Amino acid sequence: MLESVQATGRSAASAPASPPSPVERARELGAAGDIAGAAALVRERPDLRGTVEDALLQAGNPGGIGDLADALKQAVEKAIDTVRDVVAKAADAVTAAAAARTGFPNVDAAARAALTEANPQSIRENLEFGGLVYKSPDGTYGYTAPARGTSTGFDPTSVTIPSGTTLVGDFHTHADYSIVDASGNVVRTSDPARDDFNSDQFSTTDLRGIAADAAGKPEYRGYLGTPSGNFRVFDPAANTNTILR
Repeated sequence: MLESVQATGRSAASAPASPPSPVERARELGAAGDIAGAAALVRERPDLRGTVEDALLQAGNPGGIGDLADALKQAVEKAIDTVRDVVAKAADAVTAAAAARTGFPNVDAAARAALTEANPQSIRENLEFGGLVYKSPDGTYGYTAPARGTSTGFDPTSVTIPSGTTLVGDFHTHADYSIVDASGNVVRTSDPARDDFNSDQFSTTDLRGIAADAAGKPEYRGYLGTPSGNFRVFDPAANTNTILR
């Protein structure tokens, strides 16, 4: 007698239910009186507020409309407070950074701090950075926030010193060791033996510019940050070009 054999196989799984559309979700939240959920949805889809309110009314919950308005208002106020906190923290950071760039006992100390701040980023981005050094009315010195230049130069006239202070110097960096390729592009090598710019020294243009800017300013000096990590100072009054100690 032959045994009957029952066919086997995997039955097709039932298809998962589709998630409700935003409109359906708005109706569900309104009908359930879920004000928090409804407010979250309306913040993302303001056009669904009317749908939620209609559902609240149909569910016999007219007071929910006021609750929804309050929840949305609180969300806006919270967002505003968050933005204010971010702005305040950013302002505090700017103020702290500015304070850290002042109060130095002499021009060399201010310039050394400026180059210490600017040189690593200059090398990292292979761009020149620079700024100005100034003397405050209380006799201390400070420097402006290092500003980004180009791969081959920095214009100190693009920077201004604080009101009431006296200009006593400028600083700039020489980025990383680089060459100029056949297309005229500056290409980083990070190798002092492959450097078309003599990056560890002031250029002739640098020295002339500093000397011109120092006219009538006996304390004026120019400072340079180099890819070697050394800092240099040019004193036009003494006509000296040395390592900044």
